[in-house]
Amino acid sequence: GMLAWWRTESRAMAIALTIITVGKLAWEQWEGPVTLAGKGLTVIVNAHLYGAIGGTAVGAILLMLGKVAKRTPEPTQSEPV
Repeated sequence: GMLAWWRTESRAMAIALTIITVGKLAWEQWEGPVTLAGKGLTVIVNAHLYGAIGGTAVGAILLMLGKVAKRTPEPTQSEPV
């Protein structure tokens, strides 16, 4: 989703979203899980980290495939004789 923001939203919004996301992931890695609503429930922080890494990898691959598809010339159809 973040990679889509980089393609569609203003640069300032995309940068802000990236900083917030990276900051949240870094906070969880250094400080540990945040308690949810004071009920003693915790977040598995590595799940967020691995999800972000996996999502970024898949998004980058999809972006590259999209760029490759745009560079490939479309086949021309010959008119029937």
